[in-house]
Amino acid sequence: EQLGFIVDTYPVHTKSGLKVLRRMWGQFSLILDFTFLQPVHVLDHYFGARVAYFFAWTGFYCKALLALLPLALLCVAFLLVSVYFEWGRGTVALAEAVFGFVVVIWAAAAARMWQRGQGYLIE
Repeated sequence: EQLGFIVDTYPVHTKSGLKVLRRMWGQFSLILDFTFLQPVHVLDHYFGARVAYFFAWTGFYCKALLALLPLALLCVAFLLVSVYFEWGRGTVALAEAVFGFVVVIWAAAAARMWQRGQGYLIE
């Protein structure tokens, strides 16, 4: 400041805002909460709309991936069993094609659900 390089400084965070964020979002016990709910309104007020939107998207995407997880685990188990019992490559290719088709349907459904969920963020 004395040399004129820095005109002014301001604190990046407020202690009261950080306390609210820690209580709602930054507790280690929340790691086992698989709802992936984000405090969007608090994030919007504290960090701004872009950061709040990013975390809303991230929470939604985690939920959507969690819905796809059981089928993915089943597909991996099937592929391991097919390798163990030396089933033909055709069986494996069919399983991969079916899983790919399911992922395409999942992506379309997730995109549509995200479009509906954005209405909540606008309010």
